[in-house]
Amino acid sequence: MPGVSGRFAAMKWLFYSVFAAICWAGWALCSKFGSLEVPEREMQFLFGIGALPIALVLYARQSVRLARNRRGIAFGLLNGLFSAVGMIALFAADRVGGNTSAVTAVSAAFPAVTVILAMLFLKERISLLQGVGVALALAAVVLFSF
Repeated sequence: MPGVSGRFAAMKWLFYSVFAAICWAGWALCSKFGSLEVPEREMQFLFGIGALPIALVLYARQSVRLARNRRGIAFGLLNGLFSAVGMIALFAADRVGGNTSAVTAVSAAFPAVTVILAMLFLKERISLLQGVGVALALAAVVLFSF
């Protein structure tokens, strides 16, 4: 069939997106189960240890090259810092008895917060329809938390 490989290549993003969602669902469940057994700081430490084999494989396969761009390195390190602190907060929310579906939904609202921050700091504009989407996403988080 002509064009099938072209359509498949165009749909790669969907495969990766679904695969990420499946992995994150496993992550959310493991976060809850682990947070019931160990404190949030230990969960974050174990999270880092669990990620280390992936980092080593990527480095060994030369899939990752150490960057020389200082600004890029700084943002990469800040990314890790924000992620780690956010994960500790997520593990704490799970540990203190938060409903896993509500904790995950509330913490997954970060794109709406990102849009607001991008508007404030990067002077990005969004359309009316996108604004309605952000408002509905935030409303869904509020409804989900009840």
